[in-house]
Amino acid sequence: MPNRLRIALCMLLFTHTLSIPSTAQCIVAPPAPACTGTEPKATDGETLGTSATKYYYGASATYNSLTLDGGTLIVCGNLTIDKLTFNTGTLYVEPGATFVIGSGTGTALQLQGGCYIYNYGTINVQRTLLLDGAHVSTSQPNIVVNASTSSVLTVAFDWLVINNPYSWFVNNGKLTTHGVVTDPQSGAGSVCLGPSSQISMSILVNNAPNTYTAPSGPGCINVLDHSYICESVTSNSNVRACLSSTHITDSSCFVSRGHVKAWGNATTFSSCTSCGSIALLPLSILSFSAEATPNTNHLAWQITGDGSTFDLQIERSSDGSHFSTLSILTPTQSTYDDAPLPGTTFYRIAYAKPEKQIFSMIKMIKRENARNLSIYPNPFTDQFTICLPTQTTPAWLELYGADGRKIKQLYIHDTGNGAINIKIGQTLPPGLYTLKVTINNQIYFRKLIRNID
Repeated sequence: MPNRLRIALCMLLFTHTLSIPSTAQCIVAPPAPACTGTEPKATDGETLGTSATKYYYGASATYNSLTLDGGTLIVCGNLTIDKLTFNTGTLYVEPGATFVIGSGTGTALQLQGGCYIYNYGTINVQRTLLLDGAHVSTSQPNIVVNASTSSVLTVAFDWLVINNPYSWFVNNGKLTTHGVVTDPQSGAGSVCLGPSSQISMSILVNNAPNTYTAPSGPGCINVLDHSYICESVTSNSNVRACLSSTHITDSSCFVSRGHVKAWGNATTFSSCTSCGSIALLPLSILSFSAEATPNTNHLAWQITGDGSTFDLQIERSSDGSHFSTLSILTPTQSTYDDAPLPGTTFYRIAYAKPEKQIFSMIKMIKRENARNLSIYPNPFTDQFTICLPTQTTPAWLELYGADGRKIKQLYIHDTGNGAINIKIGQTLPPGLYTLKVTINNQIYFRKLIRNID
């Protein structure tokens, strides 16, 4: 076994041993493993048994099935698996990566014990996520961690369910779900909120005492429709409950037991529109975008609130994990990276004061100078043809002038033959232009010259 893999596995086992939660803090995820694009790659239909570690990187892909049966899957790119079976093992989703778990056979995705999910990117689960009690124990827990402030977990139309005392969900980023269910067997603090984290749900069901906690700073749960509460939600005032104007709390089973404070010590806000409206911090990031232009990467943002006591800056990274300062934020609300990194670049907004450091969601730009995308004729008169790389699909086309100003944009539906014919109107003056082609999140730039007859 290579030394690097042996060390990584030892660190993983050591981290799991230390992952028993305490009242002082939420479970901390181990660092995301490095992904260089040279590691053993997972394949469709594969079963990852004990000691097997596989990666996914490269172009976006959809697999029919994959089974985790004691092994480790590390997702470094954009991967969809329709039928994921998770008996036991470890899943990492890297910063900037997206992992979609399909509806499969329609049954819940059951984490049966000894299952660890560490999400540094985006996970979209299209069925119920069940942290099950089938085989769990102190040494074989179920642990799901939204590991960073930019982590996103979505279970949009189904439930996140905890039904035993050896399963935990830790949220440092954002969870959006139909509902969270903590059954009577759930342990105290089984839903642990990091500072400024957000959970948005339609329905909350709580059947065990003090299942929610926020030990390190205020975290928010936003409930839109109903809360069914049979035991006190939390003993921690850092738990902020944002309840919509139409929200109904049904605590009849709680009251029948002689209790009077269904939400416990939670700080509740009625007629609350979203966690952002509570202002867990003196400021919030309304939007952040990153766009590749012919010679630069354009970054734009919108921030509300009082940021006078914070240091705000744009940070840049080549791997999504190690960031350095690119520029200090200014009132202009936009800036350019005039020397973008080759290949993939990650950006985020960081704002901090001595006791806190918070980050925006990570934005990713891929600049690619592939040789297998060509344009002819060039120079052209009134039309040209783009030959796309094989097995690529629909492309965004944007035309820029010599001054870097975008002239026009259109969406082309690829007919499948790999060639797109473009007709240019007579109003376009002759001269030098840049064509930007976006295919499957890859960005290509080509120089164009228009002549006249």
